[in-house]
Amino acid sequence: MIAELKLASPSGFRASVDPSEYLRAVSGAAALSVVTEPVAFGGSYYLLRLAAESTDLPILMKYFVSRRSSSARQSPSAPTPSS
Repeated sequence: MIAELKLASPSGFRASVDPSEYLRAVSGAAALSVVTEPVAFGGSYYLLRLAAESTDLPILMKYFVSRRSSSARQSPSAPTPSS
């Protein structure tokens, strides 16, 4: 089992658990996933560092990138395919 540390989600979920307490509670997991995306998931590199210092489990860093509008799909400076 891979445990996951995230403090929020886009659906409105907000964790009320202390990250240090959570890390102690998941010590039986095979690995730990740490969400570092700050806006939608409440993550940070601080959480990643805290996890690395608090456990010997293998750690997977997760960061989500989303594009909310069709105009963001094609950056003006991005190369365009040849016609």
